[in-house]
Amino acid sequence: MADDCLKMEHTTPQEFQWSWGKNIHDNKPKSYSGSWSDFCQFLDEHRTARKGLDYFSSVFGGDKRRSDANALPRLWMPFDVDCAMTDYQAKELVGLFSLFKCLFYETASSKPGARRLRFVAQLSRPVSDFEAKRIGEVFEGFWQVGKFDSSVCTAAQPIYLPPTDAKILRFSGRVIDPDFLFGFLRFKKAKLEKTIAYKNTETPDAYEFFSQNGLIKCSTGSALKVRCPWVDEHSTSNEDGTAYFEPSVENNFVGGFICHHHHCDGRTIKDVFELMKRGGKWD
Repeated sequence: MADDCLKMEHTTPQEFQWSWGKNIHDNKPKSYSGSWSDFCQFLDEHRTARKGLDYFSSVFGGDKRRSDANALPRLWMPFDVDCAMTDYQAKELVGLFSLFKCLFYETASSKPGARRLRFVAQLSRPVSDFEAKRIGEVFEGFWQVGKFDSSVCTAAQPIYLPPTDAKILRFSGRVIDPDFLFGFLRFKKAKLEKTIAYKNTETPDAYEFFSQNGLIKCSTGSALKVRCPWVDEHSTSNEDGTAYFEPSVENNFVGGFICHHHHCDGRTIKDVFELMKRGGKWD
């Protein structure tokens, strides 16, 4: 694909734009514009032999040098996970992003069992660095496994191009609408603020806590099926999969708590006790 075929005579606020730098020291990258397909094709045809060479980033105004002051809002956004993922976690994350119009590839440091993926998604309008960071926070909430690298939310940040041997996959889902996501954040915040504070109990008795707050659903032998105290943080409204175990020899007479919802992974009876100490109030 000839570089000249990507240039447009007129620039509009909604034009898809990006820059290409030859290496990490290239502070005056070349600007391009075109369609989402042009952008995807460009990444496919401008691969890098090793990490630290070619990169892409936002386009730059002013004197055209790569800097935060010169960086212009982007109509696209990269997502990098801030740690290596298991194969299963990587598959889960690919499933999430497959719902959106984006591409992904494994970075140069990725390997089986310790995957490192990069996603680049199209947005419905250009966003600032601050807005990009908020979008990343929303997707962290959707995934609920790890954090995304916040540095790629900065438009001036160099994003390394795909390695020579990387497979680039493209999804044709929905374009990400920043305003819809920000509305979702406001709704979630308002919902948590309206959540009633659970009553505290006079004694450190978890059974009384669940009972007094109407959280016990039924008994299942050695356990009580309960409504999770953190149900409003679950990604779905399903209230099944949570149980409280009364003190016994098996749990050293401490009691037990388990919730199979992904957001509550790792929570134990100790977290219930901490909630009771705070009077059930949300952080």
